[in-house]
Amino acid sequence: MKLTRFFLISLLISLFVSEVYSQGTMLYLNGKTKRFMTAEVKGDFLIYRPEGPHKDGIRKMEKFDIFSLQFDDGTEQIIYEPDTTYGDPSVEEAREYVKGEQLADSIYKKPMNLIGGIASGAAGSILVFYAPIVPAVYATTISLFTPHMPKSQLEKEVRSEDFIAGYERKARNKKTKSALLGGVIGLGVGLSILAVIQ
Repeated sequence: MKLTRFFLISLLISLFVSEVYSQGTMLYLNGKTKRFMTAEVKGDFLIYRPEGPHKDGIRKMEKFDIFSLQFDDGTEQIIYEPDTTYGDPSVEEAREYVKGEQLADSIYKKPMNLIGGIASGAAGSILVFYAPIVPAVYATTISLFTPHMPKSQLEKEVRSEDFIAGYERKARNKKTKSALLGGVIGLGVGLSILAVIQ
């Protein structure tokens, strides 16, 4: 009886410990992260249980958007598999690129992109039916200009070309999305005012 109880307790402890050490963070190729309770690669899919009070149940997703699983015990499982026949970046190049995206996500904040979008949307609302064209042209135009990494960041440490490319792409995407959001807001406000006036 004591032996059975000992084995049951040992089994429960081992399950609990494996659950704790399987917790970690998914690092996406776009620099975003997501916490998980458990995660396992099965073929082309990642089977995981999200972390959080309202996150229950097992989820399934294709693994191709994930760079790695970073476990809380300090280990990392690389999911990204470069296809050299198509010239995919190596694991280290992809890692640097993702780090650049993460930096842009944290430091690139230009409210003028949103304000410009609002102004273009409000101005375009005068055209009523063709109103969306103006903010769309504005967003497209500013997306042609890539934001460069601040000199303070470049001087901080040596940045690889992949890191800089990741930063610039994410910053450009953020700039474009901000301009489009502003355009939608400006259009809404402008068309509402026109509806009240007429």
